[in-house]
Amino acid sequence: MKPTLTDYIILAYLLESPLHGYKLVEKMQSEKLDIIASFSIPNIYTALRKLHKNDLVHMEIKRSDTRPDQKIYALTDDGRTLLNNFFEDESISNQEIRFTSDLVFLLAEKSNKDRTATAGAIEKRLNFLIDNLTRAQDALRELQAESAGKPMATETAFQHQIRFLKHEIDFYRKLLKDLK
Repeated sequence: MKPTLTDYIILAYLLESPLHGYKLVEKMQSEKLDIIASFSIPNIYTALRKLHKNDLVHMEIKRSDTRPDQKIYALTDDGRTLLNNFFEDESISNQEIRFTSDLVFLLAEKSNKDRTATAGAIEKRLNFLIDNLTRAQDALRELQAESAGKPMATETAFQHQIRFLKHEIDFYRKLLKDLK
């Protein structure tokens, strides 16, 4: 099985403690993981089933008379081994950076769109990036407030995201200025 980023994320969270699917998603959302990685609730549940099928997580059903049964997932030794290999996974270190938004430039030229149409698409992209920058900055401030001034490794991911977004915003602002 070729693990996905979602698989690695789930394994890392389960390394801390066994969790049921909803609690896992809740924890990921509370830690603002969606700013760093894309995930959806159905995707998480699909990944949990796949990880269980491949013996990377163990599932135990917790029965209750007052609410639906809960499937509690825990990391297996094989899951722990796979997670330990994350840092050697070349698909992570050799990740290509491609932007679907760059198709605006190619398709504008191919479809003979004028500068106004291209500028409109760039403005949409710029607004999207600015919104993401605001979310990342807010998340970093929250994280720093919660850590009481102690530097945390998690901050690095948010700082990287913020720097990247600022560069992208600068690029699109300059491009928009050149188009007008």
